[in-house]
Amino acid sequence: MKNLLCSGLMVLLCVANAPAKKTEEPTQGALNVVVKDDDGKDTTVELPLKHTEVEAEISGYVARVKVKQTFTNPYDKPIEAVYVFPLPQNAAVNDMQIRVGDRVIRGVIKKREEARQIYEKARDEGKTAALLEQERPNIFSQSVANIMPGNDIVVEITYDDLLPYEQGRYEFAFPMVVGPRYIPGTPTGKQAEGLVPRSSQSEGGWSPDTDQVPDASRITPPVLKPGERNGHDIMVTVKLNAGLPVQTLECPTHEVVLSPETAPFDGPVLVRLAPRDTIPNKDFVLRYTVAGAAPQTGFLAHRDENGGTFMLMFQPPIQPVLDGITPKEMVFVLDCSGSMSGEPLALVKKAIRHALNNLNPDDTFQIIRFSDSSASFAKEPLKATKENVRRGLSYLNGLNSQGGTEMIEGIKAALDFPHRDHRLRIVCFMTDGYIGNEKQILDAIRTRLGEDTRLFSFGVGSSVNRYLLERMAEVGRGEVKYVLLNEKPEDTVKKFYERIRNPVLTHIRVDWAGLDVEDLFPARIPDLFMGQPIFVLGRYTRPGAATIRVHGKINGQPVSYELPVELPESGADNSAVASLWARARIRELSAELYGGRDEDVVREITDLALKYRLMSEYTSFVAVEDKVVNEDGKPVTIQVPVEMPEGVSYEGVFGQGREFDMAGLGGSSPLVMKGLYMGRSAGGRVAMKSVPAMSIAYDRDEFSVSESEPTEPMKPFALELRTQAESGEDILRITEGGEIWLERGAGERMLLGRLTRQQTRELWALLSTALKAPAEKVPWTKAAELRIRIRGADGQVEPEVCVEAGPAADDIPETWKNLLDYVDALRAGF
Repeated sequence: MKNLLCSGLMVLLCVANAPAKKTEEPTQGALNVVVKDDDGKDTTVELPLKHTEVEAEISGYVARVKVKQTFTNPYDKPIEAVYVFPLPQNAAVNDMQIRVGDRVIRGVIKKREEARQIYEKARDEGKTAALLEQERPNIFSQSVANIMPGNDIVVEITYDDLLPYEQGRYEFAFPMVVGPRYIPGTPTGKQAEGLVPRSSQSEGGWSPDTDQVPDASRITPPVLKPGERNGHDIMVTVKLNAGLPVQTLECPTHEVVLSPETAPFDGPVLVRLAPRDTIPNKDFVLRYTVAGAAPQTGFLAHRDENGGTFMLMFQPPIQPVLDGITPKEMVFVLDCSGSMSGEPLALVKKAIRHALNNLNPDDTFQIIRFSDSSASFAKEPLKATKENVRRGLSYLNGLNSQGGTEMIEGIKAALDFPHRDHRLRIVCFMTDGYIGNEKQILDAIRTRLGEDTRLFSFGVGSSVNRYLLERMAEVGRGEVKYVLLNEKPEDTVKKFYERIRNPVLTHIRVDWAGLDVEDLFPARIPDLFMGQPIFVLGRYTRPGAATIRVHGKINGQPVSYELPVELPESGADNSAVASLWARARIRELSAELYGGRDEDVVREITDLALKYRLMSEYTSFVAVEDKVVNEDGKPVTIQVPVEMPEGVSYEGVFGQGREFDMAGLGGSSPLVMKGLYMGRSAGGRVAMKSVPAMSIAYDRDEFSVSESEPTEPMKPFALELRTQAESGEDILRITEGGEIWLERGAGERMLLGRLTRQQTRELWALLSTALKAPAEKVPWTKAAELRIRIRGADGQVEPEVCVEAGPAADDIPETWKNLLDYVDALRAGF
């Protein structure tokens, strides 16, 4: 073992003992690593991640979760452990600390590059250190340096999360394993070469970086082969305090031990994994219902040095089902790639069979399969006649799974063909989501989705990519559904059909009745399906109380609901609300990066994450102990392998007999996983050109928008447009944060939406150009008053500019008219 820390290590995954016969109970067999020492001899060692402890406390619909990872060093020399693991896609990770013996070192939040530099400096100086980085909203990497021989180091991560609620049922989900991602594109020369420092050009994953997934090596940890087991196990404990008696409780994924043992539960409930079900290879899902009627409202507020934040949950009363079912164009898109081999594809087929057999006579349908390429059942959607359905079922039965996950082909096939009539197109996208180019997929949906299309994503499997599937549904203005391996897919499809048949609440606006609230998320509340609540997160600067009104439409008919709300003067409780608000804002900003990097957006995300002490793509937690423990040199880096998700075929992903040769694979010899998970010949593929999203509807030809940046840098600015209406004066306010508010009459105040960064730049270009022209009288279609406030480089507000608008005149500068027309178009578009 003395020569363990040699360069040019070869790592092969193997089991210490001969493969055991298949038994009823899973074994805890240890996975070992074989390395070559300086004499070329094989040395067998153990791996450093020993145990993960998950402790969740649920109060109402908010969960606070602590994840404790215990790393150990079974070797006779210091090591650095690297572990890639998942967390929930919307988790607000707000704390990290390490325990070394009886010492606790709390992590600090830094910009990602700065945190990495601090960590590497501490590692090279021989200090114990830990670095937590976000690779995706649901994929994180933990690096722990200078674990000394025989020592344990515990890394503790804390996050807050909001529980989904639907039709009386809450759900808590904790992901346990990162499924192997398909990586499209051409290798860029960065290649995982085995156990190397994370700061080097090679990163340690089984896939090299590519032009389409430039961080592929960071999201592809080594995967255990069938029959191999890591000594790492997991324990999940949930302390459930629902606030009301728990009527039913189930864990469809794992065997659990309950205290008390049976429902209903009048008080708190303790849920723990059974000792025989602790292998981390599938999502942990806990579902429960509470006694009594569904909650109609819920309101939490928190106030600290950053100001006040709040969370509103409001569920409209159930409306009677109206007669008449709108004809639909149903498009079923199946992932037939290698990772869907076996049970996942079988579940998808069952779900689509059920859906085809329950189509309405006026519906049309199409079936699209994709893997390396895409193909469709028919040239265009067919009427749901008995004969066509029979043909569709026959086509479905003949589909098999093989090849890579070129999801972009499925997206294009489902969204690019034209509408033949005015039916509502419902795209049902069924996949495990095991890809690495999520942003490209989301950008493709955003730029291709039509007004009459809704995309519903169905996650199939034990450990699906929930981040991708949830964002697909969000961008596609639909919903996400999950089908677990041991569930009947027909039940999920049945519920889906019930939802799209029933009336929904659309065109939702909240009148805040004069309350001083801002930075609301979501800025535009999406359509509401029956049984769903509305969640709104926001900030407030001044306390107050009012009865707010929720306006919407059901089948085109206006409805409204009232709700009393109080914003408190002070409130140290509910600190999770601040983290959840900031995380929601970061999530909204990140959507602007689907089409490419925008430095302004990156800066805003970074500043927000630092202010609220949150993990993000651009911020990381780092913890360093001042004491030097390793004086002899750098530790050897060992990457922890992960389990293959339960139900996913290893051969379907990596092929028969594939070994991970983690040494000697330079950039000229890319790791190709049987052509399934590494793009084999991506040279012929061209990345889709992104098209900027425009949330407003107007004709650009009606007025000019500067195509170039203004001569002066964009400064923070706010606009206020006052016009006369039948009910009195309308005030349209655009805040420095880009929110568009409409105020009418006495106290009515509604958020219309939020500008994208592109729209903000276009508005600034028009504004800065107009300010250079005379402004005694501005032509417009109606009398108005425009007030402009600009903040200078020193942070102070410059003198306000007030412009009066009136009847058009030939000698008035066109630039002011362009500005007012753009503002008017923004209002109409939202």
